[in-house]
Amino acid sequence: MSSVFPILVNGAGGFVAGSVIVQAGPEVHIHAVSRREVGHAQANLTWHQMDITQSEAVLALMHHVKPRAVIHLAAIANIDYAEQHPEEAQRINTDMATQWAEAAARVGAKFIFASTDNVFDGDKGDYRESDPPNPANFYGRTKVMAEQGVLASDSRAVIARIAWVLGFPLIGEGNSFLARMVKTLRAGGTLPVAVNEIRSPVDVITLGRALLELAQNEYTGILHLSGSTYLTRYDMARYLAQRLGFDPDAITPMDSNAEPERAYRPRDISLNNSLACSLLHNKMVTLEEGVNRIMEFGGFAKNH
Repeated sequence: MSSVFPILVNGAGGFVAGSVIVQAGPEVHIHAVSRREVGHAQANLTWHQMDITQSEAVLALMHHVKPRAVIHLAAIANIDYAEQHPEEAQRINTDMATQWAEAAARVGAKFIFASTDNVFDGDKGDYRESDPPNPANFYGRTKVMAEQGVLASDSRAVIARIAWVLGFPLIGEGNSFLARMVKTLRAGGTLPVAVNEIRSPVDVITLGRALLELAQNEYTGILHLSGSTYLTRYDMARYLAQRLGFDPDAITPMDSNAEPERAYRPRDISLNNSLACSLLHNKMVTLEEGVNRIMEFGGFAKNH
């Protein structure tokens, strides 16, 4: 068997995938899969551009690459878009995830599925892996159905429930709240942020390391990947603004459920990360430590 550990990353053009790819060590070879060309190169990286929804093409790629693990990050993550386009959201978030898990099982690969804190209704917070899902929006429902499909496949599966992700894109543009916030504040604008949502944000650097570790260890089952700090999105944004040298008063409070056309946002979907902290060598960290990692990695300098 080759000493290089092949990992297939689906949704490789996204924000979280960029962290996985850039942080992959020389013992790993990343096979990055995306629908569009991303334009990033590194020594241990091979790009595969394809239609990720075609089951025959997916299985053919699995047989060609023979991955030891698959990290599935492709999804429609826009909560409002998923609510407004339920059939498309279910096809991408649920059906495709199950399809990829079954293909991974066919080649004996471990399967790491990126789920979400939105599988919970937000009534209590501090959710553990044993708490039953009860999603409050359609995006969360697609992820619950995907979790069920992935666990029902024969793959060695990890359901990685991921909290709100903070950081700057390491490859391409990505869907980064922090990058959008910096752009707005640099231009002298104000940014309304939800005061009614409590989260346990995880920095993208720590998250990328955790996903790489899960791809290479023996753990299977559900795992919560979140930061160790619980706070409202509004308080978090004010803290971030201050840390990055902006006026925190440029962050203004808003109620994310005040507009009826938007999908419902649960109140407190903070995740308890005790199991991840006990299991992983790459420990989950506080918000302050996470921001330190983001800054040390150079993302702010690149985006500021």
